[in-house]
Amino acid sequence: MTDKEDECSAKKTENEKLDCYCTQEMLSSIFACQDDVRRCLESHMFDSQFDYRVEHWHETCDSRVATSFTTPPVTSLTATYDFNACQRLHQSCVSGDYETNKCSQTYLPMSSMSYVSCICQPPIYSLVSECQYNGNISCKRTTAAESNILGYSVCSYFWSGSVGFNLY
Repeated sequence: MTDKEDECSAKKTENEKLDCYCTQEMLSSIFACQDDVRRCLESHMFDSQFDYRVEHWHETCDSRVATSFTTPPVTSLTATYDFNACQRLHQSCVSGDYETNKCSQTYLPMSSMSYVSCICQPPIYSLVSECQYNGNISCKRTTAAESNILGYSVCSYFWSGSVGFNLY
C-alpha cells in the first residue's frame, strides 16, 4: 500500500474515503510505487498487480470525478533481472561447490595433481564457470573475469588451443 492509500483508509465515512482515494495524487502514487518496485527489482514481475490497482481505481473513480487525470510515466527497463535464470545459476553454484568439495576430500592433501585433474573435468568446470562468471554478471550484476574462475590457471580448458587436462 502507498502512504496515500493508508491515509484514505483511515477516513471515517465511505464518502470521505472515496473523496480521498479518487484524486490525481492517489493515481500518481500507484504509478510511483510501481516505478519504484520496477527499478528496484529490475523486473516487470509485479506490473500485473499494479495494472489491477489502476483498473480498480478507474472502476471506482471514473464515475465520481468530472476531470480527466494524467497517467504518469513509469520507467522503461532496458535490462531485466531474470529470476529463473538466476535460480538455475544458483543451482550451478551449489552443485559446483559440492563437486569441488568432493574433489578436495578425495585427493587433498595427498595428491594435488589428482585434485586438479578432478576439478578440471568438464562437468565440474562448467558448473563452476557458470556460477563464478555468468552468475556474477547476470545475477549479482558485478563484473566477472575468466581469470577468477576456479581452475583458470591450472585447467587446460582455459588455455588457448588446448584440448583437455586429465590425469586419470
